[in-house]
Amino acid sequence: DDDDDRQVVSARVVRDWRRARVKLAVQILVLAQHAVSTEGQIKDDAGGGGLDAFLRILGEGGSSASSSEGGGGGDGGLSRLVCLAVLAPEALGADTTGGRLDDVNQLAGAAARVLAPAYLDLCRPSRNVLLLPAVVELRRVAQDSLWSLLAMQSGRFDLGSVDLDTAKGLIAARRLSAGYKALANLDILRQVLPKGDGPTSRKILARRLLLGGQSLGAGPSPAQRAAGRALVTVGMHLGVPPDFLVALVLGNPVPSDGTWPWGSGGSEPGHYHRSARDEVRDEAMGEAFLHNFPVVAVACRYNFKHYAGALVNRLTGTQGTQGT
Repeated sequence: DDDDDRQVVSARVVRDWRRARVKLAVQILVLAQHAVSTEGQIKDDAGGGGLDAFLRILGEGGSSASSSEGGGGGDGGLSRLVCLAVLAPEALGADTTGGRLDDVNQLAGAAARVLAPAYLDLCRPSRNVLLLPAVVELRRVAQDSLWSLLAMQSGRFDLGSVDLDTAKGLIAARRLSAGYKALANLDILRQVLPKGDGPTSRKILARRLLLGGQSLGAGPSPAQRAAGRALVTVGMHLGVPPDFLVALVLGNPVPSDGTWPWGSGGSEPGHYHRSARDEVRDEAMGEAFLHNFPVVAVACRYNFKHYAGALVNRLTGTQGTQGT
């Protein structure tokens, strides 16, 4: 009995300790967001000293941090906290196995709000806003860190690599999708994803996410459907070529790695020969995809002008211009 009591007490202590870590991390992120929002712009009174001091306390280095040429600024305290909150909240004590994922969502949302002023102000030159070097450096270090994590060969932080057929994969999908969606909600995700044609670049990742949802087929479990919905929602936010989505829904074969068009040496969809059985299977997969994730039909309806040409080409059996 004494051993059982000690185990119960130990479990409670660990749970309380984790909650305290999450609460502290969220509070720091909220303070950082407030500091960046209010002190991050260059003003006539040459303000910003308070922000520099705050960032130095967090180990970020402030405006005196090393530039990208000099190095040394890639492990800032606040930048690291932001990356962990978005992609690895369990490292901060968050419960990633529970039902509601409150800890995960709080951390991801708070981290995204820290980055929002730096990204949105820099991307809107019409606002004529100049940011302090400390904010520019925070943006650079956080982006470099996110790129490095997304490019890891293990695929640990790649939402497109999750295995929706295993319990571990479903947990990873729920954890990662919270961070991805938090960045997407503030229109930051498109900007922090790597550029180019890599698997985690915006255009390839978007297609891989939709393929992940389609792979569930008919009759997924509730947990699989929820995870797949998260993947498809993020993928639709990132954007896919209309003809790719139409092919996915109507049963045309598409490359399994998300590349589109089919690439050098690959068969174009119009010249891809399948057996009658394969055609029936692919069409059933497309129907199941549309049934499982109505958000696809909603997106097509509200942006019908983007999909009309691809639909007409598909119905008439002609090849349209591939989208980008």
